[in-house]
Order: sequence, then structure tokens, then C-alpha cells
Amino acid sequence: MQAFYGARGYKTFSALLGLQAGVFGCLLLAGVLARPAAGDGAWLQAVPAWLAAALVAAFMVKVWGSLCEAAFCLHLLPWPGLLKYQLRPLLQLAPVALVATGALSAAGAAAWLVRTPGIVVGLLGLLSSLLCLLQVRMVAAQVGHHEALKRQELQRLRLRDGEAATQRLADSLAAAQGVLSANPFQMRRGTLLADLPSPAWHERAGFAWAAAFEQAYEAIREEALRVCRQPRLDPYAYPGAVDGQWNVFWLVRDDQVVEEAERQCPATLAALRQVPGFPCFREAHFSILQPHSRILPHCDESNTWVTAHLGLQIPPDCGLRVGRETRQWKEGEFLFFDTSYQHEAWNDSDTPRVVLLFDFLHPGLSETEREFFIKTNSPDLGTDQAPAHDPQLPGREAAQGT
Repeated sequence: MQAFYGARGYKTFSALLGLQAGVFGCLLLAGVLARPAAGDGAWLQAVPAWLAAALVAAFMVKVWGSLCEAAFCLHLLPWPGLLKYQLRPLLQLAPVALVATGALSAAGAAAWLVRTPGIVVGLLGLLSSLLCLLQVRMVAAQVGHHEALKRQELQRLRLRDGEAATQRLADSLAAAQGVLSANPFQMRRGTLLADLPSPAWHERAGFAWAAAFEQAYEAIREEALRVCRQPRLDPYAYPGAVDGQWNVFWLVRDDQVVEEAERQCPATLAALRQVPGFPCFREAHFSILQPHSRILPHCDESNTWVTAHLGLQIPPDCGLRVGRETRQWKEGEFLFFDTSYQHEAWNDSDTPRVVLLFDFLHPGLSETEREFFIKTNSPDLGTDQAPAHDPQLPGREAAQGT
């Protein structure tokens, strides 16, 4: 998504248009080099090339259509018109020109007539692509000038009011310029509930049950360290998101308390039962990030869940970034955050980092919305059966965490 935002977006559009100009340039060259066929079956040899050209043209038409919204966000307001009246017709004509060239060649037409379709369509497509590329670069230059003025004003305010007062402005401008490595924005993946207040970090004071939960820290920690010493722990399956080793001991899975956890972790489950909506969690487990391991930057689905981490064994050189802010765990204390923002975690120490992790429904959901997400989080979704645990929906006060 970042590839189509701000300065990176203009570079992406420029690269795509440059590649498209190259395709039309090749069509133009093919037209120039075309000549009457030497044999009756020569045109059959060109059929794979025609099909390939048709598929490439269809792919590019689909790509440009999908990028109309991105073009609008990049101030490329005439883009729908350019797509409708220039790029799409010329892309559709490209395979037609190749077929026409082959047919004329097989029919023994004059050399200039054989060359005409490829030359005409290739030249028009090349010019159209270059004109679109020129427009993108002109808009990028105008936006760049405006961004420079914003940076000047930001510098003035920073000198007057300090770094802290201007940090959000600085991060937003850096993201637009493509120089901020941490994406500060919510990622659109899965279901984002409209108008739901969903900051990257939720403060502990917003969850009234958190203080009583933390009082059980010692018992929870004892249980966690005991089960984490077991020789076989499940790896957390998140392909592409783990560099090193991330293991878990499951407590709640598919809205069901895990039988082994019921036997080995009674204090932990007693504490989890204080959380509104239990056991309708996206998941709950002891999360063990092994030494010198990282959970790479990624985002999860939906802003309707809040993720809780209770620090249990926190060695030095560990950290958690959500959005643009990095925080450190503390043993016996909660961190709450929204995983629909880009987030990552690391353990650069020689000791496993252990936290109690669970995802619970956002306290800002209405009772109707909570019922919807409880049902759709159930493994029985798509059947006529109700969720196996038949959860009791908390009242409005409980849902607000007060």
C-alpha cells in the first residue's frame, strides 16, 4: 500500500508508465521490421505471441483500472479520462495490431501495408504513455514544491514549540515523502469498522478490569514459566512474519478453552475470565519470542480487536513497535494496542521473552456489533449452529470497560 502513497506513489506510476512505453516501443519496432510471410503456415507461428500480447494488454487494463483511486489520492485527477480515452483503447488495440499484421502478411499484402498496424498503434501508444508519464512527473514536481513549503513551516514551528509538539506532523510528512520506515497509518486489511475510535495504542486506564488482572501476575508468571520449560512448544504459524523462533502455549483457541491449559494454568484462566466477552477471543496464549528473534513488520485483520500483552519474563534488549511508536514491556504490567496498524517485536537478548497475549473485542463496539463479531469469529461460521460456547454478551457498562 505504501508503494502508492505520497512520493513513492509517483515513482510507482512512473515506473509502470515507463514499462508500458517500452511495450509500445517494442510493438512499434515489430511493425517496422514486419514483412510479408515466406510460407503459408508462417502466421500460425505468431499465434502464441498474439495471445501473450492480449493477456499483457488485459493485465495492464486491469492494473490501471485498479489504480484509479490511488491516482486520485496522488492528485492525478484526469486519470479516469486518460484511462478511458487513451490507455485502455490503445492497450486493447495492441494485440489487434499484431493479428492484423499477421493476417496481412499471410495474405501477401504489400510490405508497407503489413507494417502499418504495428507502427500506428505502437507509435500512438508510445506517445500516449510518454505524455501520461510527463503529466505524472509535472504533478509530482508541483506536489514536491508544496511539500517543501510544508517542511519549512514545520521547521519554524519545531524551533518555536519543540520536538514533542510537532512529532505527529513530522512523522506524517516523512511518511508522505517515503522516508519513514515505520508506517504510521492503519492498514486496510480485512474488516475495518467505520467510525470506531482505534488508536495504535490503547491506554491501560481504559480497561477497568486490568488492575485486578495484574494482581494475579505472580501466579500467572509461575504457570507460564513452568509450561514454557516443556520440551515441545507449538511454533506460531505466521509465514513470512518471523525471523527466528516464536513459540506459543495455547490457552484459548477457536473460542474454546484448551483442555491442557485448563489443567496446567488455572490461575491464568481465572484471570482471563474477568475480561468481557471471554472466551470469545481471537486467540489467547503464552507468547515466547526466543533469543535473537524478531516478529517482522506486519498488520493483522480488523480494528475491532484489542491486543493485550501482560509482561511475564522481559529481558533487556526487547521492544514492540506499533505504528510509529515503540514501547517496552514491563513485568506485571499490560500493554494494549491495535494490530491493524503495522507492528513488529524483537528480542535481541540471550533469554526468551514471555508475555501473556490475548485479543478481545474492542470496548467501543455496540451490543449488536459485538454479537456480529462473536458469531463471525466462530469456527462454526457458515453452519446453522450457534457458537459452541454461547457467550453471554456483556452489558453496555462492561463493554465500555468502566
